[in-house]
Amino acid sequence: MKYNPALDGLRAVAAFMVLAFHCQLPGSNGGWVGVNIFFVLSGFLITGLLVSERDRSGGIDLTRFYISRALRLWPPLILMLVAYLLAAPLLFPASDAVSNVTLAGLYLSDYSIAYWRQPFDLIHTWSLAVEQHFYMIWPLVVLALARVDRATAFRILLAAWLMATLWRMADAALGMQFFHTFYRFDTNLSGLLLGSALALSGWRSNALLWPGLALLVCAGSFTPFYSGWTVTIAPVAADAGAAMLLPALSGRAASALSVGWLPYLGQLSYSIYLWHYPIVVALRPEGGSLPLQSAVLVLVGSVALAAVSYEAIEKPLRVMRKRPPAPDLKTS
Repeated sequence: MKYNPALDGLRAVAAFMVLAFHCQLPGSNGGWVGVNIFFVLSGFLITGLLVSERDRSGGIDLTRFYISRALRLWPPLILMLVAYLLAAPLLFPASDAVSNVTLAGLYLSDYSIAYWRQPFDLIHTWSLAVEQHFYMIWPLVVLALARVDRATAFRILLAAWLMATLWRMADAALGMQFFHTFYRFDTNLSGLLLGSALALSGWRSNALLWPGLALLVCAGSFTPFYSGWTVTIAPVAADAGAAMLLPALSGRAASALSVGWLPYLGQLSYSIYLWHYPIVVALRPEGGSLPLQSAVLVLVGSVALAAVSYEAIEKPLRVMRKRPPAPDLKTS
């Protein structure tokens, strides 16, 4: 897939939405939808890459894919977890730091938070676990979809998105607690599936930009975060809104998201997301909100640590990930 700096710009916007939400800044009550944007974007990009490889070479190099994902995701995560573990006696003395790091490092946070509220200091790692579970199964799904034509595969994924959406609503309707429905992999598949369907659609339309933005605003604006809305109707609006943005990333929208440092901040977005929440927890008064000056420290500290991680670790490893694949490892 051709590089589009506007996609990195969108990543940056989504990351700062989540950061503002966790800092409880005024007007950021709907910032949680940034995670939905990440899910839709991940489904779109990963499916596009896998389908392109499958169509170009007749198969998918599964070993290369999984190694590439590991090199992309694990080193920055391990760096953050080691820093958290070292800082825990001073900054998080009441926490079971070893347990928190184990759950986060093994990508179990989605279900451990849903059922046991752990690791709370690293609660933001739930979305990383959701995406990791998706990456584990999705190449196999893309290979299976090769048995049908592209239009049929699109309809299958759209039907799967609808089923995943109905499953989340049914789970919420059963009277489960908010945490149980909001954080699990199986109740967050909808955005990943819709992004994947979008990758097969070929849609390009600037006319969807404003309706997409309106849906994202509606998703996060009208009720408190801990409400039934957030696990039923709001995710549908957030998924659809994010999916409408992607085909509109051309023209003025692309220019706006490609301006200045925004694409670079988008490249930092994974590490910004990793670092911001432990800093929030360290600075937030017990039982209180984060003061504005502390929120500024979260922003500056997250970006600075992310830049170090990106330049020292992620960029060098990206070269390794882009080496030519071995010719005999394809699975078709």
